[in-house]
Formats: sequence, structure tokens, C-alpha cells
Amino acid sequence: MASNTMNKNMTSLLESLNTTLSQILTGVLKGKYSAKAIEALQSEAAQEKLATLIKENMPVKIVHKSKKLKKDPEQPKRGCSSYIFFCKDARKQVKDMHDDWKATEVTAEIGRIWREDMTDEMKAPYIEQAAADKARYLEEMKDYTPSVERLAEVASHASDSEGSKKKRKPGPKRACSAYIFFCKEMREKVKEDNDDMDAKEVTSELGRLWREEYKDDSKLNKPFVKAAKKDKKRFEKEKAEWVDPEPVSSDAEYGDEAPAPAPAVKKSKKSSKKKSNKKKSNTESGDESERD
Repeated sequence: MASNTMNKNMTSLLESLNTTLSQILTGVLKGKYSAKAIEALQSEAAQEKLATLIKENMPVKIVHKSKKLKKDPEQPKRGCSSYIFFCKDARKQVKDMHDDWKATEVTAEIGRIWREDMTDEMKAPYIEQAAADKARYLEEMKDYTPSVERLAEVASHASDSEGSKKKRKPGPKRACSAYIFFCKEMREKVKEDNDDMDAKEVTSELGRLWREEYKDDSKLNKPFVKAAKKDKKRFEKEKAEWVDPEPVSSDAEYGDEAPAPAPAVKKSKKSSKKKSNKKKSNTESGDESERD
């Protein structure tokens, strides 16, 4: 898309340059000399040289990508869900059975097995593993303290991110849905357990997990639904209390004082009476002419 735009701009610039040079040559040279010069200018070799010159000197837009904050190697690893523990066991088996499948197809099949083939009794060991891993994470987090360097790195990254983001419209931040809270919580886990997936595939996997495992399961989605309700109340409260510091008024274009509305024009009774008398006079004169 960008290259097409650049090619169009270059073609347009080349045409303008040819027109300008032709006008200059016509004004400076006379007769056949002017025609020969323009003919030489429009030759294939000359046009290629001009095109190369334009291309080499066209400004290039540089896009700066924000650097991703690296994970602190000292921070305890988050606890895995029961489904993630199951994925670790099942992935190799599914990949061996379907060695021509893509990563997304393997992940979809694992999800189907968990959802359709696994009984509560079969899921129990993985649920126990998840509970133990969560307890391990919470215990390790008690002893974890980020280093001064790490805190400075986090603060610097937050500052850079704020600078690169588009300016948000004034007013309270909108409430997040249960699914958004779910993604915030689960994204790192899915990335860690599916290191062969790119960002797009991770997002797809999050959507699949939510849709097939969490959305209709009140026990699994409870913390995310609860967080969404709380955030909605926060937004409604902030919205009710918020006052726009720069309200847009219909009078803004006139400054502090808007022009007064023009007074309504009232029809005078005297004018109406004159019109009535004139109409009556015309009628009478018409009657008299008919008599004559």
C-alpha cells in the first residue's frame, strides 16, 4: 500500500518536472533547438535518470516501534491453569498424530479434546496441579522485591509508551469487558505455553479459550465478570461526576459574546389596513369600468 502511494507520488512529480523543464526550454531556446531539447528530455534514458534522481531524494517516513518491556528473570513465574497443564501433556501426542498440522490446528484439537472428551474425573489431576501451582506462585511473590534497576526500567517504559500512544479523548476511561480482563490475565500464560505462536495466534487462542472454556462457565469466568461489573460502576460514577474543562458550545465561534437574535418583524395593522383599502379601491374601479 505504501509503495503504491510512493509510486503514484513519484509519477506525479516526474510529470510536473517534465512540464516545468519543457516550459523553461521553450522560453530560453528558439524554434528547432527548443523542440530538439524537449525531445531529448522526453527520451527513455533521460526519463530513467530523472526517475532515479527523484526516487533517491524522496523523503522516507521512519516508523519507530516501541520496545517491549522484557520480563524480569527474577520474578516468580505465574501459576498455570488446569487447561494449560493438560495442553503440556496433550500437545506432543496430537502433534505426533498430525505432523502436517499447523500450530493453530493442533491447539484447536487440544481444546476440542478438553471440551468434549475429558470427563470431570479425567480433569481432576490437572485441576489439582493448577491449585498447587497457584499456591506456589503466591508464596514466591511474598518474597519477591523488584530491584531498583527493574523499577527504573518499568518507569522508563511506561513513560515511552505514554508518549507513543495517541492522545485519548478527555473524560473517564471506558469500562473493560469480562473478556478484556480475561485477556490481561491469561495472555502471558498462553504465550509462555505456546512459544511457537506469534502475537496474532496468541490472540486467536485467547478468543478460542474464552469462547469455548470460560464464557459459559460461571465458575471459570466469575472473577472476570466481577471485575467487569466493578469497572462499569467505576466508569458510570466517574462519568456522572466529570465536567468537561473545555466544553464545545454552539456560541464558541462568536467568542465570549454571541450575537443577539434578530428581533421578529411584526406586521403593522396600519399596513394591512392600507392593503385592504387598496384592494377594495381596485375592485370598485373595476366595477365602474364594467358599467361604462
